[in-house]
Amino acid sequence: MVIPITVGRDKSINLIKDAYKGNKTIGVVSQKNDTTEDPAIEDLNKIGTVAHIIKMLRMPDGNTTVIIQGKRRFELKEVKQTEPYLKASITVFVENRPQKDDQEFIALVSSLKDLHCKL
Repeated sequence: MVIPITVGRDKSINLIKDAYKGNKTIGVVSQKNDTTEDPAIEDLNKIGTVAHIIKMLRMPDGNTTVIIQGKRRFELKEVKQTEPYLKASITVFVENRPQKDDQEFIALVSSLKDLHCKL
């Protein structure tokens, strides 16, 4: 999935700038409480997404908008550094994908499509 996110905190902007100069890969996690201005590791959800930065845009209001593409899910394990931004060790989830001819999976997808059309 490709989505734009707005980045306003200095720590986050520094991370985006450094990643954009390098391999353009970041870890994205959500906060448990969005009013916490400088979240610590315990303020973050443990499950996140490894994302690739497609484009970085500096907006007139001073914020930075980043277009990212999610690649895979991960679990936060341990914080390695907090300055100038958070760096942590992670465990990437191994995803089990169904075979293209898996009839049970095909039936589930069909049912979901039917339910969606009825909403």
